[in-house]
Amino acid sequence: MLKNASKQAKGILKEAIDKSVSDLKISEVSTIVSISAGTAEISGLATVQMNELLTFRGGAVGMVQTLE
Repeated sequence: MLKNASKQAKGILKEAIDKSVSDLKISEVSTIVSISAGTAEISGLATVQMNELLTFRGGAVGMVQTLE
């Protein structure tokens, strides 16, 4: 019974994730200036906000920490 509930929950979550990913769209394109120790300096994101998630080519995800 628990195994069946687990499979059902997994299916519901997968469907929700697939739907939300398909709703994503590119809104701005930027240039990576440098990468060092897991931190990227990026130029060209005029409307980015603190703590916003960014998706990079290849699927990596990062969070905005400072605005300069």
